[in-house]
Amino acid sequence: MSSSSRLLCQINREAKWSC
Repeated sequence: MSSSSRLLCQINREAKWSC
C-alpha cells in the first residue's frame, strides 16, 4: 500500500468512502 492511500483514507473517511 502506498503512503498516498493513507491520505486518501482520511479524505475518504469524510466522504464516507470504503477504506
